[in-house]
Formats: sequence, structure tokens, C-alpha cells
Amino acid sequence: MKSSAFDGAPRPPARSGVLAWFVFQWLLIPIELVVRLVWNAAMFFGDGVNGADMRDPLARFMTPARLSLALSRDASRWEGHADRLFARLAGELRSGKLAWGTSMRYPQEYVSRSSGGAESRVKALAVDFREYRGAHYPAVQAAVARHGLKAKPCVDGDPSQGLWVYLADDPGIPVTDRPAA
Repeated sequence: MKSSAFDGAPRPPARSGVLAWFVFQWLLIPIELVVRLVWNAAMFFGDGVNGADMRDPLARFMTPARLSLALSRDASRWEGHADRLFARLAGELRSGKLAWGTSMRYPQEYVSRSSGGAESRVKALAVDFREYRGAHYPAVQAAVARHGLKAKPCVDGDPSQGLWVYLADDPGIPVTDRPAA
């Protein structure tokens, strides 16, 4: 019986699911965009406060190159993809300017980290598990470190739920203790 804990072994996606998504995305993504556009118009004219984010469906789009990677069972190919991904993310985090595709595909948030006993909040990007699922996790950790980044699982201790990735040398914003009310 397979353990539910992530053991770091590659977990490439099921080929049938990948192929099904690649075929149906050409129909589903445009339909979802139209539905979200209509919803946003209804919210705008109906004094609604929150519309639907139009970037979400586009972030799920799979290119033919991505399809080729997802169908691969070669861990070294996935590790090369992860290395290039973290190199690009490190460069964009250092420059402070995220490309449109990066800001669309990898949500930003401030996450807490402790360094030298002091807690601070740093800007991090959420990297979904689908970006490195076919690679050995120690190789993913090495790629993160090689590019001057640090990673922390989005869900405590479970990198199979995604990673928060941030610059290792980012001092962050100090978290001040708030007095009890």
C-alpha cells in the first residue's frame, strides 16, 4: 500500500489525464474565460465587489512543449526543467520585475520565515507541484539552493502541495509583536 507522505520520488502525471487535458483545454479554457467575463460584467453592473480573476484559466494552459515534458518519464528531463524554472524565478525576484506570465502562473504572497531567532515576512512565489513532480525532490532542493533561493512547503512538511520560493538573502519585513487586546 502506498504511503500518503511525500517521499521525494518522482511522481509524473498519468499520461491519459495529461492527454485528455491537452485536448479538452482548447474548448474548456475559452468557455471559462467567457463565463468569467460575463460574471465580471454582472458584478460590475450589479455593484458586486469581487470579480473573477481572468488570469486563472490562462495559467492552466498547456503548450505542446509542456505536454512533451508531462508525458516524459525521464527524471533528468524534469530536473532540467526545474533548474531552468528556478533560475528564471531567481532572476525575476532579484530584479523585482515579474514577467506577465510569471505573475499569472505563480501567485505572490508574503510568507513568514525565521532567521537568527527573528521572524520576518518575505515576498514569495507559489510554485505548484506540477512544475517539478517528475523530478527527484533532492534535485529540486539543489536547484533551488543553486540559484540563491529558499523553498518552504505551502503545506507544512509536504512539498507535494507546492512550494513557497523566495530569495535566500532577502531580509524581509520584520514581524513586530502585537500587544494582546
